[in-house]
Amino acid sequence: MQIRFTIFSLFVVTCCAALATEPPNVVIVLADDLGYGDVGANNPDSKIPTPAMDRVAAQGMRFTDGHSPSAVCTPTRYALLTGRYCWRTSLKRGVLWGIDPSLIDPKRSTIASVLQRKGYRTACVGKWHLGIDFRDKNGKLLKNQPHYQKKPDSVPIDYSKPVGNSPLAYGFDESLIITGSLNMYPYAYIDGDRFTQAATEFKPRTPHNITIISGGPKAPDFEFETVIDTFNKRAVKFIRDSSEAEKPFFLYFPL
Repeated sequence: MQIRFTIFSLFVVTCCAALATEPPNVVIVLADDLGYGDVGANNPDSKIPTPAMDRVAAQGMRFTDGHSPSAVCTPTRYALLTGRYCWRTSLKRGVLWGIDPSLIDPKRSTIASVLQRKGYRTACVGKWHLGIDFRDKNGKLLKNQPHYQKKPDSVPIDYSKPVGNSPLAYGFDESLIITGSLNMYPYAYIDGDRFTQAATEFKPRTPHNITIISGGPKAPDFEFETVIDTFNKRAVKFIRDSSEAEKPFFLYFPL
């Protein structure tokens, strides 16, 4: 989706001052289409009240000088997780589609895998948009095709099998994601390496607010208006569970 956006990446460091050697907890929020000045912590004159974000920024650390050579979703996400220039991948322009294969080499280290090796509990909750390896019932790896766009109900994903190269392959202990933007099928949640429900319904191409939702396969439990709430609940649960386990945690929360 060729929409320019500004990234607001926020490292939240919560550590007890009395225990200086205790590993800090880390949360990264990567927000699509959020202007730098939309958050009060960055702009006192912001027209949008953001008290929760302002409080998190005040209690943690702000990194305000970040750059990406591409102003769209996939390249920025790749660079953030791997620390590499996005143009080193096979994707030289634009973004991946919802059913394109994984862009990250499974052998490559990510922020999550590095922290996982250090004993962190890790999770990815939100919009992945870095590719997932889907296969059809014959085991063939799928890639977006022009005729899928014309007839998206023909997308032959085998929903009964685990997906390949989900966030679990890149150092995340758990994940709940959608594969691309909310205008990209399949409209379904993937928990770990499995769909929560098969996309057995068909969503027609529909105007939605100021966007267009592309037609495509949709799971019965997938409601566009509640996706953010679903992600919020899972993210909060992960943080609470990690706190009870008394382990340092890393949450990657891309929106």
